[in-house]
Order: sequence, then C-alpha cells, then structure tokens
Amino acid sequence: MKRFIITAIVALMASMVCAPMAQAASEMSSSSASWSKKVVKTVVFSANIHCNSCKKKVVENISFEKGVLALEVSVEERTVTITYDPAKTDEEKLAAALKKIGFPATVVK
Repeated sequence: MKRFIITAIVALMASMVCAPMAQAASEMSSSSASWSKKVVKTVVFSANIHCNSCKKKVVENISFEKGVLALEVSVEERTVTITYDPAKTDEEKLAAALKKIGFPATVVK
C-alpha cells in the first residue's frame, strides 16, 4: 500500500512539473512559426557608386541601418539592393541614409 501511495505522489508531482513545460514548448513553437512568416521587402536603388571604396562605404554604413536584413552593392550596375523589414524602415529612410553618406539614390522600378 505504501508503494502505491508513493508511486501516485511521484506521478502527480511529475505531471505538475511537466505540464507547464509542455505549455511553454507549445508557446515557443507557435511564436517561432509567426517569426518565420516575417514580412520583408526588397528595393533596388540606382546610385553613383563607381569604385570599390564607394561599395565599402555603403556596406559599412547601410548594413547597420535599422531594419536592414540584407544588402548587395553592384559597382558594375551602380545599384544598391536592400532587403529590409517594413515594420522598422521604409524606402524613403533608406534613400535618406544613402544620401547622408554621399550617394543620392533613386528607386529602380
């Protein structure tokens, strides 16, 4: 009889500990699912980038702008392609950031 009571108590305690863990794991998986559905936008700017020093300047400054997720600079095409989070920034702010470092830019359609 003592074994039965001890086994029942242990099982009850284990279920009390595991239930919140399972709920937390469920919440984490649902929040990561919403994170993976994050909306991103990409914009291509035409800018007067004519050398690798210009490219380096753009990469070093624009990569750290709020909301920028990816950045590609083409010296040959004189373009800057930026993938960004529209909840944190927009095309106008990115164009202003490029202008601030000396590269006035226009959006390529």
